[in-house]
Amino acid sequence: MLACERGHEDIVHSLLSAGANVDVRSTRELTGVHIMRGTDLAESHETGTKQESKKIDPKELLESAAAGKDKSKSDDQKPPVVNEFFPKLEDLESEEKMIKKYSTHLTKEEQQEFIEEVNVILVTATSIEYRAVMGATAPTGGDGKYIKVITKDGSTNFILGKYGRCNVAVIMTEQGPDNTQKVLTSVLDDVKAEYVIAIGICYGAKESKTEELGDKTKLANIIVAKSIVNTEHQRSEEKRNVLPDTYHCGEKLLNLFKHEKVFNFKDKSVKVHVGVLASEFTLHRNEEEKQKILKQVPQALGGEMEANGINRVAVAKKDKFQWIVIKSIVDWGNEDKDKTWQPFGAVSCARFVLKCLKDQPDEGDPLKKTIK
Repeated sequence: MLACERGHEDIVHSLLSAGANVDVRSTRELTGVHIMRGTDLAESHETGTKQESKKIDPKELLESAAAGKDKSKSDDQKPPVVNEFFPKLEDLESEEKMIKKYSTHLTKEEQQEFIEEVNVILVTATSIEYRAVMGATAPTGGDGKYIKVITKDGSTNFILGKYGRCNVAVIMTEQGPDNTQKVLTSVLDDVKAEYVIAIGICYGAKESKTEELGDKTKLANIIVAKSIVNTEHQRSEEKRNVLPDTYHCGEKLLNLFKHEKVFNFKDKSVKVHVGVLASEFTLHRNEEEKQKILKQVPQALGGEMEANGINRVAVAKKDKFQWIVIKSIVDWGNEDKDKTWQPFGAVSCARFVLKCLKDQPDEGDPLKKTIK
């Protein structure tokens, strides 16, 4: 009520948006709405004189709050809604959408048509990333259903689908290099893919206050990794000056995704950066801790948690597949971290990869299997 009396519209709106009770009455039996409808002359507590104050329209504020508007944020700070590209897990996993089969029970026809033709594994770590990628993946069968295949060792599963013109297996590993390594190794025992693409979300190393490109980044910007810097040793050996390992992403894959500078999606222009990503084994929620690690890799545009696991598998498989990491910045890895930008970031990143795979000049699958 004090905010209403003093004409602080922004504060009133924030309180309404947070669910403040508009029916609470003062000692004079007045509600905030009564006060807002009152005189537009407010008594100054400092001078004792009367000054003009801004009259607040309570109807407008209440309607605005009910619509979920937040005047404390500009439109540029609010992500577009992407529900139509972001299916719910319960819908994806329903019997109408998906059938489950064990790889050892697949018929010879299914083995030939699906598994042997898959040449790309799309790696997601979280349910948000998985839902975004599945929203861009078409079922392989004519019945409109996805096939979930349980791996031979029974430890995990993958979804068969079409990603543009590519035959793909979609996996969800959970976060971290160890989980990624375990799941990807199991899937590669069944699917002899030559390409692995990690799609999803990451934190940004530094927030831009300008419109420049280069290493200037903003929320929702997409990072196409040309290389990954392993920062795991920076934590375990903080007292020593240990140079972090650097892994280079696959050249053919990088050539597919490096040419776009801006990706337009949902009436929003998303900048695309080609650069370095740091790969961690834990989440950052503190700016000081983040900077302590990143000071060793000042060229990093952001950080994530799965690339180290993918690289371990590549080394173990003697580089029989190329891999790349493409992720969207959804927070700054500090105390202000929240999930506001995660759905849009994951969906726009998945759609960016899809667009690049579709936009190739040659007809057919741009990542078609060369060796069977």
